[in-house]
Amino acid sequence: MLINIKSSLVATSLALLAFTSSALGSPVPAESQDLAERATPKYAGYGFYYFLGNAEGQEQIYAAVSKGNDPTSWDLLNKGNPILVSNVGTKGVRDPYLIRSPDGTKYFLIATDLHVGSGTSFEDGARRGSNSIVIWQSSDLKNWSSPILSKVIDNYSGEAWAPEGFYNSKTGKYDIFFAGNVFNNTADPHHDAAFYHRIFKSSTYDFKTFDAAQVYIDRKGDGVIDMDFLHGADGRYYRFVKNEVPTSDPHPLTIYQEVSSDGTADGKWSVVAGNIGSGQIGVAEGPTSFVDNVDPTKSWLWVDEYNNRGYVPLVSTPNNPQWTLVNNGAGGPSNKARHGSIVPLTQTEWNALRAQI
Repeated sequence: MLINIKSSLVATSLALLAFTSSALGSPVPAESQDLAERATPKYAGYGFYYFLGNAEGQEQIYAAVSKGNDPTSWDLLNKGNPILVSNVGTKGVRDPYLIRSPDGTKYFLIATDLHVGSGTSFEDGARRGSNSIVIWQSSDLKNWSSPILSKVIDNYSGEAWAPEGFYNSKTGKYDIFFAGNVFNNTADPHHDAAFYHRIFKSSTYDFKTFDAAQVYIDRKGDGVIDMDFLHGADGRYYRFVKNEVPTSDPHPLTIYQEVSSDGTADGKWSVVAGNIGSGQIGVAEGPTSFVDNVDPTKSWLWVDEYNNRGYVPLVSTPNNPQWTLVNNGAGGPSNKARHGSIVPLTQTEWNALRAQI
């Protein structure tokens, strides 16, 4: 059973679901808790934050809210218009990701600062793009601050793509992960040399000032982007990563899954599933994953089939651990969501989003 970091929207700690305490303080067996959760789920629905595509106007923040606790049935927020528009940096945003503060009083929406619709290319955006991410803040998921631009990596990188993160209770900081690259600014000031994507990590207390970025995944010439975490009920971490090109993996432009050896995000990682969705989907990126709000044995993985259907859902259960396409790929928002994040919502949060339809 996999428990997603986003299913608590990154609360202060992530605990095993094998036991919980009753009102008298005695442990409740997992099967009893499972029945209780099915009857009264902790979460009332799901929120989906995403962008639409590469055309002008599509690189802004769009959102949808589930119809009840069904993550394959959605209503669009703001009648399908953007809920947030960036007027900073490139004035385009992609790959939004929602983080909650540990006390549950603040939400941070972070996104890539990239505007392909303005006429730039992905190649130029990777070599000479933004070193910053765009950030909004809210206390109620309805009223948002103006966007700010925060630098997360020095100018040796030409990009800071697909940010994702969580609150680290050990450090008191938010750890933010994103794709970047490395150029020699002295010998190659215009970033014309060959490069490959790595995953970097940078931490912050306030989303305004970030620590120096550190390499988190480096496959030594094999590019990787778009990382997404899961946290297992066994205490171990899982992550999904997109193979980018060039790569020695025989299945480029697909998603693979790894598991941490020591139950932490900084452990050693080994592959447990490669070429996810083989025979069911085409090339894909932007994995976003979560555990079903009602059935804690069911895990969902949505991937952006960017050359075809946009986001498509896959499911894994203990009886069928392979990732299997659901509804022949149907079930996303009607305006064809692209790379973003799905987050379980409490009743209050779900009500707040439903009020914005």
